[in-house]
Amino acid sequence: MRQHATVYWEQIRQDNYRRLCPSATSAENERIRHVNRSRSLMAIIDQLVTEFPQIQQDLEPVRYLLENKLKSDNNRLEMDVTTVEPTESLLS
Repeated sequence: MRQHATVYWEQIRQDNYRRLCPSATSAENERIRHVNRSRSLMAIIDQLVTEFPQIQQDLEPVRYLLENKLKSDNNRLEMDVTTVEPTESLLS
């Protein structure tokens, strides 16, 4: 395992890997896409629970994980906004 990690780090240093999101804008777009998918999954779970109340208990762990993921994404977004605003006001 250690040899593989060393090889991977060497390849990264030599720029043998291509970034999935080469710019900050593409990374933000990808994050937004994932948040939208999570919201869609939450809507599907809500619809399933409304139509089939007997599966609510089975879907509770999935709902819990998605809610936590969305909360952490929202917190990250709020932190990004608060860190961006002061620098923008300094530039004006």
